[in-house]
Amino acid sequence: MKQMIALLISSLCLMNTTYNQKAANNISIDTLMFFAEKLSSIEMEGRLPGTDGYDRAVRFCSDLFHRYQLSAFTQIPDFLQFVPIEHNRIIGPCDFYLVHPQNGKLTFVHGVDYTLRGFTGGGKHELELAFVGYGIDTISYNDYENIDVRNKAVIMFKGKPNIKGLNLPNYSLSRRADIAIQHGAKALLLIPELSEKKNRPLGSVMCARGKDYGDFTMLEIGEQIVNNLFASTGKTIESIEKQIHETAKPMSMILPLKAHIHIGHQYFPKVMAPNVVAYKQGSDETLKNEFVIVMAHLDHIGKHCDVVYFGANDNASGCAAVLELARIFAQTPTKRSILFALLTSEEQGLLGSRYLAQNLPVKPEQVVAVLNFDCIAVGDSIQLGNGKSNPQLFELAKNLDHSTLVVGSTWKGGGADLSPFYDLKIPGLYFVSKYSYTHLHLPSDKTSTFNKNIFKNIVELGYSVIEAVANNQYQRENVQ
Repeated sequence: MKQMIALLISSLCLMNTTYNQKAANNISIDTLMFFAEKLSSIEMEGRLPGTDGYDRAVRFCSDLFHRYQLSAFTQIPDFLQFVPIEHNRIIGPCDFYLVHPQNGKLTFVHGVDYTLRGFTGGGKHELELAFVGYGIDTISYNDYENIDVRNKAVIMFKGKPNIKGLNLPNYSLSRRADIAIQHGAKALLLIPELSEKKNRPLGSVMCARGKDYGDFTMLEIGEQIVNNLFASTGKTIESIEKQIHETAKPMSMILPLKAHIHIGHQYFPKVMAPNVVAYKQGSDETLKNEFVIVMAHLDHIGKHCDVVYFGANDNASGCAAVLELARIFAQTPTKRSILFALLTSEEQGLLGSRYLAQNLPVKPEQVVAVLNFDCIAVGDSIQLGNGKSNPQLFELAKNLDHSTLVVGSTWKGGGADLSPFYDLKIPGLYFVSKYSYTHLHLPSDKTSTFNKNIFKNIVELGYSVIEAVANNQYQRENVQ
């Protein structure tokens, strides 16, 4: 495999030998697909930070940076910037089924009908079931009022409540899980947001709280399971949600089924997961001290028993863009320097980007712009986020769009990994393909779903923006 990669890179490098060539034309969809397929392959096991699969992805990317002969910062030797993270590993079993009083055992498909939350606890339970609305416990509204959930599995809506006449606090899922534990529950089953057309259970590594959930297990359940749970109530889950919203009164209830849950996990309060960071020095004696940051998050949500969340679009596609742009710019002189970063633990709450922003190897004022690539290979058009924060950079990018695929809408305030840099008042753009989330956090997120035309065009646009900024055609503007 290493020999094959070396031959591929060597042959591709011959394409970019002089500055006079239009390097954007040399962006190879074959190379982009090779990188994306490699990073989303079974051997990477979903790239969960703290696992061997993530470490293999790190080595693949750092080896390419070495082959490109990029430079390492003194503060980040061998391209690895280690970030402390909380880690939970689902090692199996991953079993869940319902027991109906008349119909007996009802089985479901893991990864399709239900998923495990990434920070679930482990244990073996057979539990009665209690529906508790949104899992809110306040003076003005309390889903736990008049219901005993001790030693039961609680079922709640995953979405945020929009209850008429009430201004409820914004409860995170980890806080709602803690409230369920305080009320004596042993498990949590989350109902996906009903506004989503397919109401599919998604994988996620959010809900970290700084300590092990122990034997408290957490799952997300899909439409088939929900229908079975509420069949005996005479109501649909949609009508229940509507009634809660309109009456501002809880509809908590005990359900007649039982849930069998058996999950095995390993929890680690602290592991070190690396960002992969390198740079190519600029050619201008003065401007080489200024930087363009080109980045994407490397992580995804991993493997739960035999279910792998491949994370091809999210975000092997963005990483492939960074690797391909690094390959080209490693041989293309620019006046300013370019920093390339593949970030850890975006899925857990932007941990890698926050760490990089707080521990930049250069001064924040030396950074002219940040370009973030995230979910760029599915959909039918290109969106450039954060344009309202830095309209000059946004206009520059739109003017460089020869594909005419960029939509006019944008936003301000960063977005995902760009947010920590927005907080530092550094200009930036968020490159994403429009309608990119069809397979988000599902096992079906594979390269077979890619729109290669969009994928290539968005990377070509990224190249053009980097080339313009790195060659002093853009001056850092004040972030709005």
